[in-house]
Amino acid sequence: MRELKILWLHGQGCSGCSISVLQSSHPSLEELIKAPLRELKIDISFHSLFTPVNFFGESEGSKLLYELSNDFLLVIEGSIPTKDYDKNLVLHVEREEIPFAEYIKKISLKALAVIAIGTCASFGGINALDPNLTGARGVWEILGSEYKSKKGLPVVNVPGCPPHPDWVIGTLLDVLLYILGMGMTMDLDEYNRPKRFYEKTVHENCPLAGFFSETIFSKRFGDRGCILALGCKGPVAHGDCVERKWNGGVNSCTISGSVCIGCTEPGFPKEFMPFIYYPPKPLPLIIPSPASIIYLYGLYERDILEKLLKKKVRGEEQA
Repeated sequence: MRELKILWLHGQGCSGCSISVLQSSHPSLEELIKAPLRELKIDISFHSLFTPVNFFGESEGSKLLYELSNDFLLVIEGSIPTKDYDKNLVLHVEREEIPFAEYIKKISLKALAVIAIGTCASFGGINALDPNLTGARGVWEILGSEYKSKKGLPVVNVPGCPPHPDWVIGTLLDVLLYILGMGMTMDLDEYNRPKRFYEKTVHENCPLAGFFSETIFSKRFGDRGCILALGCKGPVAHGDCVERKWNGGVNSCTISGSVCIGCTEPGFPKEFMPFIYYPPKPLPLIIPSPASIIYLYGLYERDILEKLLKKKVRGEEQA
């Protein structure tokens, strides 16, 4: 029986993405591993929480870097530091110190696919906030936009803080089926996110979207109305959170009455702060002109996009 190994490495992160994956169901992580896929045995070779070998020492690093076959998936959780190589996240391989960023570059050349789990691994996330002393970056930035795995895939990003367990398990399954040539195509958006999870905005299926159309906005949490004025980023954040729901299909951020903080987007969290906004002046419960609020929101969305573009330009200039 052919064995496919999954190497799940952690960069700078809180392990929240892994905790989220443990809440998966239909299928669960265990069911995915045991799934009969054309006589394929799936083995999570290394994970700091899930596997018996959870210490990435010199022998493990050497074996994985120099002896691992081409039949493996590389999953990365957490951002990758790029500053002060001698201080931040160094691996000991063959009695040499290898910065985590360099290790990822080397081992990714052997991988059938590379999957970045969570916003930190995808885009840098919280760790990339100013002053970003470690130079935290996402896997996509480290490997470059031209990177292709052994199976011709770019880095597949599954952002979220944390991502929904279905997004992670579903993406893993899609990649497995793609590798096996079972008719699955990887349909990704401009940020390499799987479209089947990230194509729609949170706003599109929000139960409060009707209030937005009627220009009825909450002045404070618990009021009747759309919570856009309280800081909701639903119209510019992508993910099927509202349809899929969290905690076994029970709830989501906006369904519970809280705001969407935009955690699946490249600019998160810097470009989406403050998460909650209390207007300095009370808003009227009903704003008379729908055209006015749509226009104002257009300015708000454009401001976010301009900030993201400026950040991208700055990043290219620094590179």
